[in-house]
Amino acid sequence: MHDEKFKMFYDAKRLRTFLPLTCQSLHGQFHLSDKLVASLPRAPSIHGLKFGHCDMWQLKELPAELRWLRIEGCHVLESIPGNLKQATSCLQELFISNCSSLASFPRDSLPRTLKALEIEGCGQLDILSDCYYASLESLSIWRSCDSLESFPFAIFPKLNNLKIRSCKSLKSLSISGEPNHELQCLSLLEIWDCPSLVSFPDIGLPAPNLTQFKATDCMKLKSLPKGMNKLLSLQTLEISGCPELMSFPDGGLPLNLNCLYIWDCNKLIAQRLHWKLKALVSLKCLSIMGGKRSDVQCFPEEGMLPTSLTSLSICGFPNLTSLDKGLQQLTALEKLEISHCRKLQCLPKDGLKHLSYLCIRKCPMLKQCFRKEREDWPTVDHIPFVEIDNQRIS
Repeated sequence: MHDEKFKMFYDAKRLRTFLPLTCQSLHGQFHLSDKLVASLPRAPSIHGLKFGHCDMWQLKELPAELRWLRIEGCHVLESIPGNLKQATSCLQELFISNCSSLASFPRDSLPRTLKALEIEGCGQLDILSDCYYASLESLSIWRSCDSLESFPFAIFPKLNNLKIRSCKSLKSLSISGEPNHELQCLSLLEIWDCPSLVSFPDIGLPAPNLTQFKATDCMKLKSLPKGMNKLLSLQTLEISGCPELMSFPDGGLPLNLNCLYIWDCNKLIAQRLHWKLKALVSLKCLSIMGGKRSDVQCFPEEGMLPTSLTSLSICGFPNLTSLDKGLQQLTALEKLEISHCRKLQCLPKDGLKHLSYLCIRKCPMLKQCFRKEREDWPTVDHIPFVEIDNQRIS
């Protein structure tokens, strides 16, 4: 096994203390039984360590060239070892999972080399307590930090990727001091299943390098960041499961937007004629999904979508009966997917001239149109790839 990919796994229920053992190299895997009191080798080639499901343990010394450390299932662990910063000068990735008693990081204990931090299932952890993450570039928080009500960008000056998931108390994201510097590096922002989140900072998200933004299952979210049209680097926007969201911010969406996904946001979809999508001349991909309560009967309306679209997905509109003339105007459209539209009966004969891919699923009435003996067949006869309910027919 190559040194760069070397891993050590510890799975001892009663592991208490690691003592240094002098050795120059170690290959393969190292397992500890329930009754062993083991030594941690001091080996220059050890670049990754994983500790799992240890009832009681403490670290006295870590390999000097350790690059990633994973700790999981240690429910009695209350704090990260205070010597972590001094123990290694190379640590870049730290993963902590299902440590239910973990409450805090020692002040200023994390190495300056740390680039990525992932925390999962640590409800008691307070990542904001006397900490400043000067070098951190990637942060993922899942089912953790139950006391976290506001996320402060100020203590993460170099943050590039931020993913927050299932943080029940999170109500807001905060920007203070010099916001242009706080968000200068941010390129990806994902927020999932945060039921208390209502809105974003009043000044919006001054993140000039933000390329991907996703908000999913935020049941109380009523508005997106102000001034989104100024996020000129934004390429992908995904909004799903936000039933209280009614509109896009004033000024619309950035002109450089390439992909837009709107799923299960009925109030927002009801205002689709006010989205001003036709102005988005760079938009290539649009995916829109309604839901069981959707009352949309006709889509897309004439003049609603930009002619730049090459891919369109329409899903979950139980009352949709026809595709409007707006589809015929999409002269660059190459890929069309339609699913779960049980009342849709036909496709526009003049709206599919440039298609190279057509996929239809769970549309029983539309499916009946595609039989060679029916006059509707010429509508799709020229399309190289046609798939209906997972079966290719041309």
